[in-house]
Amino acid sequence: MIYFEKIILNQTEYKQIYLVWDTRNISKLSNQKFLFFARNDKNFSFQKYQSEVVQGGGIYYEGSVQELFELLTQHTPLKIPLVAVTGTNGKTSVCHLIQHISQNTLHEKCFILGTLGKHGLTMLDFPEFCQEIINLKPDIQRMAFEASSQGLHQNRLYHKAIDTGIFTNFSQDHLDYHKNMDAYLDAKLILFKKNVQNHAIIFQDMESIEKVFRSLNQSQKRLGYGVDTPKMLWDAYLQCDPKQNMWVYWVKNQKRLEIPYQCPLTGTFQHLNYTAAVFSFLCERVTQDFGITPEGKIFLEKLLKLNSFEIPGRMETVESKGIKVFIDYAHTPDALEHALQACQNDKPQKLYCVFGCGGDRDPLKRPLMAKIASKYAHEVIVTSDNPRNEDPQKILNDIIKGFPLGFSYQIIGSREEALKSVLEKATSGDIILIAGKGHEKIQIVGNQTYLWDDKDFVQRFFAIKET
Repeated sequence: MIYFEKIILNQTEYKQIYLVWDTRNISKLSNQKFLFFARNDKNFSFQKYQSEVVQGGGIYYEGSVQELFELLTQHTPLKIPLVAVTGTNGKTSVCHLIQHISQNTLHEKCFILGTLGKHGLTMLDFPEFCQEIINLKPDIQRMAFEASSQGLHQNRLYHKAIDTGIFTNFSQDHLDYHKNMDAYLDAKLILFKKNVQNHAIIFQDMESIEKVFRSLNQSQKRLGYGVDTPKMLWDAYLQCDPKQNMWVYWVKNQKRLEIPYQCPLTGTFQHLNYTAAVFSFLCERVTQDFGITPEGKIFLEKLLKLNSFEIPGRMETVESKGIKVFIDYAHTPDALEHALQACQNDKPQKLYCVFGCGGDRDPLKRPLMAKIASKYAHEVIVTSDNPRNEDPQKILNDIIKGFPLGFSYQIIGSREEALKSVLEKATSGDIILIAGKGHEKIQIVGNQTYLWDDKDFVQRFFAIKET
């Protein structure tokens, strides 16, 4: 619900009134002047709430979704930068990095919405999104949020103007919803076609980069980043070189500036997420010919002093007696590969991988994840993730189809037993990657939800073993 000084609907003016669209808020405003906006919806009827609205002293109004969205759009003027992050992987990490950099380098408060944000949802519906913006505290100076492909496809951002859009990467996922990769990519690109006004920050090193680049418009600053040298005619480009701890800043006129930095995270893919987050600040601190302003140079100097930190469930580390365990949310083939590559960079004596796949989600990625796990890990334990309403054994059977002939793997359906098994056999110098659930503290089996936390289990196991 949102308070309006004035609303005009069907040429009727309503002054000093609350706008309500969620039936749960009707009872909260029984002593206030309010208008309940009943959205025309072929799948749901609000008419059964009409008497409750009238009895509570409210006004019942039926209108289209577009009418409600237009009304909300007019009421959400905001002068702080809005940064939307889309991509198959990395959305949560980039949002948290933006918040961390904002608060620890610029000492500016940043509000984030997404998987680890206030609501725990990847993307809110447009009315709830507007309400979050309106309710922001006065000391908030930046907002970063995740923009999922489903949310964009379902018009959850409507025509809301966004200052900066970031596209982290693109690989297979959500084909249970989008049906094919073209439809999946088109959904991601809605953000840049409808919402992003100023800066489009795009990961260059993906197969679909040409289509993505063509979708950008001339009014946007087209800013690329990646490990490779620039391939497209970017307005500016940040090259991330994790091995040399160096960025190279490219512009159309071939002006080049080397920027030393220290990335506080593990793995090339996290370096790239960090690059994207930093670019969202740096693009606000450049001159018209893409030189760095004095404020930009001060920002980069402060960035060097940024303390290391971990993002919940994103390559979080637990160590004991030379055994290192990484807990990561990787639940797509691409994310699993990057996480395993990061583990390999630590040169483990033996690399173990424990993973499963969620039920009621894209089944085509299951064997692909097994194939990738077998490519990097010495031993793989396949276990249960969130089977939801699918048969857990069917999910396991789908996964193991991807293992090459002759590769030795284990199937341990119980996640607790799977983790216990690998923790007991690991020795000093070994690395264990536990993938799939990351920050999650529950496991969903059928219609039941159980408490489960990978990191907590590992910490408790090590604590008992050390005593």
